[in-house]
Amino acid sequence: MTFEKKDVYSLLAIFALLLATAVLYYNDKYTNFEKSVTAIELILNKDIDSKELPLVYMASGRQDAIDFGSVYRFAHKADSTYTASLNGTVNPRRFRLYFNNPDRSVRLYSIKLLNDNETKDIDIGRTAVRENLKLVEKNKGHSVEVGAPKAFMEFSQDIVYASDTQRFWSFWVCLIFIAITAFAAFRAISIENIHLDTVAKFTLALLIVAVFSPPPIYNIALILTVVLNLKKVMALDVRNSKLSVVFIVFFIIYAINNILISKDGFEEMGTIEKFLPFLVLAIIVPAINDRKLLAFFPASALILGFGFIVTSLIDVLVYENVVFMSFEFFTKYLHPIYYSYLLFFSTCYVFLNFEGIKKYFLITLFFLFMVFSGSKMVLIFTLIAMFINIVKINKTGFLAIPLLMVLVVFSPLKHRFNDVLNIEDTSILKENHIDNPYDSRINGLTLRLMLWREAVATMSGAEYLTGNGVTDSDENELKSRLDALGLIEHIHYNPHNQYVDTLWKTGILGLFILLLIPGTGLYYGIKNEDILLIQFSVFMIAVMFSESIFGRVNGIYFFSLVLLMLTNSKPKYENSDTGH
Repeated sequence: MTFEKKDVYSLLAIFALLLATAVLYYNDKYTNFEKSVTAIELILNKDIDSKELPLVYMASGRQDAIDFGSVYRFAHKADSTYTASLNGTVNPRRFRLYFNNPDRSVRLYSIKLLNDNETKDIDIGRTAVRENLKLVEKNKGHSVEVGAPKAFMEFSQDIVYASDTQRFWSFWVCLIFIAITAFAAFRAISIENIHLDTVAKFTLALLIVAVFSPPPIYNIALILTVVLNLKKVMALDVRNSKLSVVFIVFFIIYAINNILISKDGFEEMGTIEKFLPFLVLAIIVPAINDRKLLAFFPASALILGFGFIVTSLIDVLVYENVVFMSFEFFTKYLHPIYYSYLLFFSTCYVFLNFEGIKKYFLITLFFLFMVFSGSKMVLIFTLIAMFINIVKINKTGFLAIPLLMVLVVFSPLKHRFNDVLNIEDTSILKENHIDNPYDSRINGLTLRLMLWREAVATMSGAEYLTGNGVTDSDENELKSRLDALGLIEHIHYNPHNQYVDTLWKTGILGLFILLLIPGTGLYYGIKNEDILLIQFSVFMIAVMFSESIFGRVNGIYFFSLVLLMLTNSKPKYENSDTGH
């Protein structure tokens, strides 16, 4: 591999981008204190009752989660000022204020963090609030409207202390190593060899990279793709794409259900808006598709992965806790399950389209990102796919050794597997009411089993044919069952199973069309001997058992875009070193 002058500029550009990402993340997430915060001060309405005062819970030191074992209470200081003393707590990091009285609203004018020498105001408008708590700005203050007990607000920034920054010298060493690794990875993926010489190629590549970006970037990318490619869209392309027809029918079923079955009808069109990409992509992708552009999916995975690593490194250095390199701590704004989907596809794509050290280097990176993301099912499925490929090509067998070693030593991932593998936790399935909503037996597996059971239990008669409806108000009966069971932390219905979700909302017809989506992909994969399409279709069938993959717009964009691109092209580029 030759190293030219332009490569130096590329490396410096990557270093600068990573550094900028780190600086922006640090300034957004953290606020600085020289010494430990000793108190929280609130200014409230004068007629407040002591029962309406919030309770303080927090994480401190190296804690990655809020400590519910210690509670701090506010005491009247003067006039409308109330103070919660935190004396004795070393380096408070993150705060929550819990409001347990839903009978009346509280007027909140200011929140301050302080110690003997420093005072900082908390931006109330930026605090994260739970669904049953609302903040309404009124008369230079905020009305805190409590909808149910245990409503809370969480401060938007964590606290970093002067003593923490003494460890940051190691950040520069790590940043240089990450930048060099990122440079090598992007050079290996070779997307610069793809000539984006048409509007169609450029916009589709942009859409692929934007799929897992923060909102509303992906919506803007879709609008640009549609507007700039209208002339290329022909009805013939859609009719020739069987999968496009299936996606369009799937969208129509949800739209009709939204209008005719759901209680809100035309008043709530959120589902139609969310599912609209099925219709748009089904029309636009067959007309502008180019299989070479699939390389931008692994490129996107690399962009996100290195950004996540740099930002998580800051958290690890502040907290001195490696758990901040895992699961939602790692992927930040993006749900780790959805990022794992992108990593699975990227791994399969690279395995089939690259050779030599490039293949092994990129696959190792994707696997590491997947371990940090912590999706158990996707990780297992990837290992199975890797094992099958290893059996077919013996020389890749050495990959299994370092990858499996990572699984053994990375403790956050081991903890997630241990939670699911504990058979004793299934005893909670026999209980008619769960007294503690934070019961340790509620894990990924037992929660899913209870949600599936309760969802099916609410269906009867014609509902199996038509479904219950797709809007939030249609879930009231189910929410009542979950509340009666004691799953108050999961009232907002998410069955973590696309089959159950589609059956419950749209009935048997919707479920049948859902099955046709990966089924059509699998049919064309076998017909065209397209290994990548076969692997992705089987993967989609599997993950729909554990997640409602269309519950988020990211999932709709990703799965529909990949399937449409694969089914509307033939595998001409497999085993071609770079795929270009």
